[in-house]
Order: sequence, then C-alpha cells, then structure tokens
Amino acid sequence: MTINNIQPPPQLPAPLTERLQYGHRAALAVAEHLLNISPVPPREVTTTYSGHALDTPRVDLHFFGSSDGVEALAEVLGVPAESGPHAINADSTYTSMTTMLAGVTVRAWSLVRSSQGAEAVSR
Repeated sequence: MTINNIQPPPQLPAPLTERLQYGHRAALAVAEHLLNISPVPPREVTTTYSGHALDTPRVDLHFFGSSDGVEALAEVLGVPAESGPHAINADSTYTSMTTMLAGVTVRAWSLVRSSQGAEAVSR
C-alpha cells in the first residue's frame, strides 16, 4: 500500500464507521510509508484516529534513545527537528518533529538523558 492510494476523506456528516475506516487506513498507509523511508527504524509506531470531525489521523514514532533517528527522518521529510531540554527533566534532551503527510499528522520524538549518553527514558 502506498500513500498515493489513499482516497479522499468522506464528506461530513459521514457515518462514524466510514470516518473511522478512512482515518485508520490513512494512518496505517502513512506509517508503512514512513517505515520504508526512515533511515533509522523507530522503536515504536502508533497510529490513532478518533473519528471526531476536527480530528486528523495521526502517526507517532518513538525513537528510543536516538535523537539521530528523529533528525534523520526530519531531513528525509524536509522538515525541521527541534531539540532542547525536557520541560520536566532538565537532564534530558527532548527531540521532536511534527508534519503533515497525505492529510495525516506525523510526530516523531525521542527523550535522551544527558547523564546517560545514548540511553533514553520513555515517558
């Protein structure tokens, strides 16, 4: 399956079942595409879609202990990755990128403890 095969979203008010089927298929297609193009494989890939009218399908990629993975994927997608101290754990660096791909929100992230080098903590 490629992301080029995603059909346009059903017009609202479409039945919830139809919206859910579309949203989940779109997220899964984009997740598959991201796995094919990502230079570093993510540790976790999660797809979500609630079916609410204002919601978009979403793919979250967690690069456990690899800010390099987030940065490499961001470069392939042509979007910036941002890194900085984690809001709660000052000794950790949070790296993330967010973009839209084929109508699906894509978020990749990693949380790395500075004191542990390449070891990461997940939240």
